[in-house]
Amino acid sequence: MKRHFLFLLLAPFAAQAAPLDHFENSLRHDLDDRCVGYGYAIYRDGNYVRGGGGGLRKKGDPNNQFDPGLPFNENTVKDCHSMSKTITSAALLKALGDAGVGLDAKMWLYLPEIMQDAIPDDDIKEITFRHLLEHRSGFGTSGSFSWEEFKEQLEDGLEHPVDSKYEYCNWGYALCRLLIPYVLDLDYYRDFEDAAPLQNEEFFLPSMVANGYFEFVNSEVFTPAGLPTLHPRPVNSTIGNFGWYY
Repeated sequence: MKRHFLFLLLAPFAAQAAPLDHFENSLRHDLDDRCVGYGYAIYRDGNYVRGGGGGLRKKGDPNNQFDPGLPFNENTVKDCHSMSKTITSAALLKALGDAGVGLDAKMWLYLPEIMQDAIPDDDIKEITFRHLLEHRSGFGTSGSFSWEEFKEQLEDGLEHPVDSKYEYCNWGYALCRLLIPYVLDLDYYRDFEDAAPLQNEEFFLPSMVANGYFEFVNSEVFTPAGLPTLHPRPVNSTIGNFGWYY
């Protein structure tokens, strides 16, 4: 950036060139040939001005005519991966504040009843919201996050004593997605569970809780940040313009 800034000062004849051109050229200069692919969008005064990209979202297979290299552009979809933890933690903190629940409250009190019933001992009942956010819950890692797998993980118990060890835990943050709706309206979900427990657990409650999480994140995290139209969606083959990770 300094090179471009000094050039503008020392070469008045270039002042007629749009500042955005210099900014865009600087982006390309810094990123071209230094990564597989990238995209960008430039806004000025809150309005979209231009966008573009460089490199490839898919490198392609030279031995496969049906897998060509595809360019990266401003609309290429990329999975945000563990940035979702930042989003979820912001939502959880907001939910706790709105409900008047402290970070050191026991998280098991806000689990669905079917998961409470799966807890094998009192150790898990010592886990707080703070422990989940700090990766100190004592749970091990897990790559699956369905309701049934949440229940199984609880039944298996802890790998380490609570708060004894930092261990990066995707599962703990995935659990927060269930906890947020219950924190916000515990009585509502308890009443729904009690109405027809088995049917609710298998068919209705998972989608209700998921929608509760999505709606709260959109209204209380994304919208205040000026991003009112976002929604979660995994990157997979159903999205045409997505990029691989290399």
